[in-house]
Amino acid sequence: MSYKVVCGEKKRPGGKLVKVCLKVHENEIQGALVTGDFFTDAELLDKLNEELSRLRIKKENAADVILNKIKKMGIKFIGLNVEDLREAIEKALY
Repeated sequence: MSYKVVCGEKKRPGGKLVKVCLKVHENEIQGALVTGDFFTDAELLDKLNEELSRLRIKKENAADVILNKIKKMGIKFIGLNVEDLREAIEKALY
């Protein structure tokens, strides 16, 4: 099975950078990784990325699923917001 890795990023003026990489096979996301120079709880970010590495979702649901996981885990980011994350995900996909 072949797949490709696509990445999108968002840098806020005066803010931080967020980068989201997605492992894509046909119309399915089969893993994701969130990185950047923002501040957050490192253990929670590691746990999030571990969960995201096991994703199996349709591309059109990617942003909502990832953002819902972040919300459920209570992860707070300093230097970026939810819309920055959504934009990075959408840039990776389109």
